[in-house]
Amino acid sequence: MAQIIELMLSSFERAKENGSYFLFYILALGLGLAIAWERYGKSKTENNWMLEEAKQRIPLWPFLYALLSLLLVVANPAAIFFWNKLSPMADQYTKTWPFLMLIFVSAYGIVCFLGLVREEKQKVILLAGFILIIGLAGNCYGLLPRENHRPNNEEEKLVAEYLQEKEENLHLLAPQEVLEYVGMFVPQIKPVYGKDLYTPNLDLGIMDSYDPSLMGLYEAMKNPQENIGQIAESAYLYDCHVLVVDSFENAPDQVGNYRLEKETGKYLIFVRKVNH
Repeated sequence: MAQIIELMLSSFERAKENGSYFLFYILALGLGLAIAWERYGKSKTENNWMLEEAKQRIPLWPFLYALLSLLLVVANPAAIFFWNKLSPMADQYTKTWPFLMLIFVSAYGIVCFLGLVREEKQKVILLAGFILIIGLAGNCYGLLPRENHRPNNEEEKLVAEYLQEKEENLHLLAPQEVLEYVGMFVPQIKPVYGKDLYTPNLDLGIMDSYDPSLMGLYEAMKNPQENIGQIAESAYLYDCHVLVVDSFENAPDQVGNYRLEKETGKYLIFVRKVNH
């Protein structure tokens, strides 16, 4: 269960800019609960900030749907566990997010909020505030730097230049940053798998042509220090000529049928030995 929760959190952080946009969703749900409390609660408050006519007119079903979809599907570890059993692919969890109708509920909450405010001047100020907050949401409101953002790709460039010196019809197994760089600048190099394997919603049916064990190999590539033996064995089975992994301490000079031929600082480049 801990792995399921870790998957949920890490997947959400990567795809939603550390959860910034989700703030609007939570605020919308809070507004819906506040309206329901004011409409159906036993105790009534005087001088409430809500416009009474709008409070009675606003439909509550979108807020109810959003709350149930969040609690029963997207934020429910049991649901994610069964989803992974049904489709055990990395990041398939993100396919549950459309259940939230994130954009619709957030926009609906903003419209309802503006409709509840009494004065037009306040509406203008609030609308300007919403626009400002939405504009800042993509970078987590400027509080956190974007991870994995590099001004250049010097390390990937070194790997690509090395591969260009080899024969053209190479099969390459490498971390996704290297695969994407090589795919753009050295297209004659053939990867063992492509971006469509590890990017949610990008396979467009192509995934059916991949061996399911490739996803296990992709996951193993994330921790080469512990999985280098398995990686080398799988690379050989897939007729891989060059194996690139993230650098780690005490890397072996040879693993399986591959020998270490070059280090770039960030990456280790293993080349398959030629059998005579």
